[in-house]
Amino acid sequence: MWRHGHADNGWVHHAFDARDFKTQGLAGWGRGVGWLLLGIVDTAVELPEGEDRRRWIERGAALLARLNGCQRADGHWPWRLDAPEETADSSVTALVAYSLARWQQASWARADFFRDMASRCRAAIDAVTDADGRVGQGSGEAGGIGRYSTHFGCFLWAQAAAVAADRILAS
Repeated sequence: MWRHGHADNGWVHHAFDARDFKTQGLAGWGRGVGWLLLGIVDTAVELPEGEDRRRWIERGAALLARLNGCQRADGHWPWRLDAPEETADSSVTALVAYSLARWQQASWARADFFRDMASRCRAAIDAVTDADGRVGQGSGEAGGIGRYSTHFGCFLWAQAAAVAADRILAS
């Protein structure tokens, strides 16, 4: 995915065709970038010290820097990272919050913007969390490549990542 999905530019494509490696779907799918970031940090934490770990930490830091440049004033990211005016998506925000918490836990958060970015994430998630602790404003299930949901509500990918981030930060 890194090579053929064009993740080096930070806005990974939704998919690519394994036969000819042509990208499919939109680039800048927020939740997809959030999942990629989560996978990078969780993998890097498990890798032994060395070149592979360093490369994944650098890739994660590059994605975080790119995300920092487009975080909205309300602390969220839009569901489409290439369209800042699109609807805020707490699933993207919660996945980034989790990744930032793991980054901090691993003592890799050296840049000042990491703390500010994490603080804005947490405030955004709190703003869409109801009295029962359900995180709202998460994007709905995609219908397939190129068929993206425009329904927002309470979905597990926002809830689970938000809870996990809180647990890490509380320890």
